[in-house]
Amino acid sequence: MNADAAPSKRRYRMKVRAATAAVTRERILDAAIAVFWERPLADIALEEVARRAGVSLPTVIRHYDDKGGLFAAAGERESERIRLQRDDAPVGDVRAAVRVLFDHYEEMGDAVLRLLAEEGRVPALRGIADRGREFHALWCERVFAPALTGLSGDERTRARRLAEFIALTDVLVWKLLRRDRRLSRNEAERAVCELLEPLPARGHLFPLTPVLDELHHRGHQVALRTLASQVPLMRARGFDAAPISERVEAIELEDWRARNARAALGMSVRGFCARAEYDAPDLQRAIAEQRPDALLVDINSWGGLAAAEAWGGPWATFCPYPLALRSPDAPPFGLGLPPARGPLGHLRDRLLRPLVLGTIERTMLPALNGVRAQLSLTPLGTADELFLTAEPFEYPRRDWPQSVVMVGPCEWDPAPEPPAWLSEITQLIVLVTTSSEFQDDDRLIQTAFDALAGEPVAVVATLPAGDPARFHPPANARLERFLSHGAVLDRAVCAITHGGMGATQKALARGVPVCAVPFGRDQFEVARRVEVAGAGTRLPASRLRPDRLRAKVREAMAKGEGAKRVAAAFAAAGGPTAAADAFETRLLVPQPSA
Repeated sequence: MNADAAPSKRRYRMKVRAATAAVTRERILDAAIAVFWERPLADIALEEVARRAGVSLPTVIRHYDDKGGLFAAAGERESERIRLQRDDAPVGDVRAAVRVLFDHYEEMGDAVLRLLAEEGRVPALRGIADRGREFHALWCERVFAPALTGLSGDERTRARRLAEFIALTDVLVWKLLRRDRRLSRNEAERAVCELLEPLPARGHLFPLTPVLDELHHRGHQVALRTLASQVPLMRARGFDAAPISERVEAIELEDWRARNARAALGMSVRGFCARAEYDAPDLQRAIAEQRPDALLVDINSWGGLAAAEAWGGPWATFCPYPLALRSPDAPPFGLGLPPARGPLGHLRDRLLRPLVLGTIERTMLPALNGVRAQLSLTPLGTADELFLTAEPFEYPRRDWPQSVVMVGPCEWDPAPEPPAWLSEITQLIVLVTTSSEFQDDDRLIQTAFDALAGEPVAVVATLPAGDPARFHPPANARLERFLSHGAVLDRAVCAITHGGMGATQKALARGVPVCAVPFGRDQFEVARRVEVAGAGTRLPASRLRPDRLRAKVREAMAKGEGAKRVAAAFAAAGGPTAAADAFETRLLVPQPSA
């Protein structure tokens, strides 16, 4: 019995010694890292590390041999910890990935920079730095995989895009923003997100995407020219996607700077004309390369519209916002007027129509026809048009042109998976949206926070073109730069929108009433249509205050039945299926000659 017990006691003592030695090693590594934070490696003495670890110098040497071995082991341990931390970044979520990245850099960025400065003098540190670079590259390839998937057939483009991700998320970029430029963490994160996720407006591409999906599913080959930032996403859907000219993307609309509607219209016209100089030849090149059977062109691509007509083949345009068409059944476009009621209302329209539409036409037509003249086209022109809305949200008219097909809204989001935090919200939700293209409408966010801070709802706001660091959400609110609205709207009792057609119709398509706060562009027309349809309320941005917004939201919540009526009409219009039917019937089926 005693003989059997002796080996057991020795094994126990060996385990205790091993555990004690492991604890000692960890203490030594902790001490080494703490000293490394304070001074260059050349100035660090092992005696200082031993003193801080509470061990003798021979103990440090026995475990790690020398200073190089000690700091190599410390670097390996920290690298493993960083790998575990960075692995929390979800695939495809740029903002979450940048947040995880900044968690790492805020804690370890200065130490990493010191390691990079020292690697040329210490071979052990050079090895750690090289392995860190390799890990960062693999991390970028995993986290940004959705943006690389569509490039698998073009290895040079994929390699270049991956290199962009690696460079833009490097610790030196963090240093430039946080240490050199002294940005706050929120500001620095936003800057990196904007570099990784360029933000020209996608409000026309996303409504079109389900129509292209439907055509693709029917066996048609879809060749798409769109924003460079969206090409990988569209290629992943099976489209032959390529970027539009960089010169087109570089020209931003600045109508939000205007002090009145007429000045804003003039700024928009100048912007579209400037783009037309490049988007006309851009489409002509695409036509020559692809030899298409038919074209579908964004209504805001003035050069593209002219190039499509000059081409001579079948083509159509699509419009995701209200059309500025003359009609005796609709008020003059642009002011957000309600439809006429009675003789006085019709007299109002007859008097205002030449003034309002005349101003629009005098501003737009010379510029439009100047674009057309460059392609030897006569003034104006017509084409079949897919109108992405439906009555009764759109004003009913007896004189719709035969070229217009109303198909209802076509909804699509690039990230349909709901965020994990959404399931933790137990209250009813009010969604707040702002423009995806900068329009200086972000004061709607803070006003909504102030208005609803004491209400029994959860407020979820999105701010794709603003600075989240400027805002102070109350306890019942959450602010995100990007979010798939669909999952939130499924639980929403109201949507506060800036009057954009996309966000407004997306809410109404789910039967969610809307409080529309228009700031400019077509938003006055959209907001009035919400009110006239009995599907929500309207509050002009010039009257925006927390108390007024709170009252309008409460009023909108009571208009659920009107929102459901609009939702039913949208569904009946057919959406992407109806749009694909119209495209095939009108453009791809040979028409009998007259």
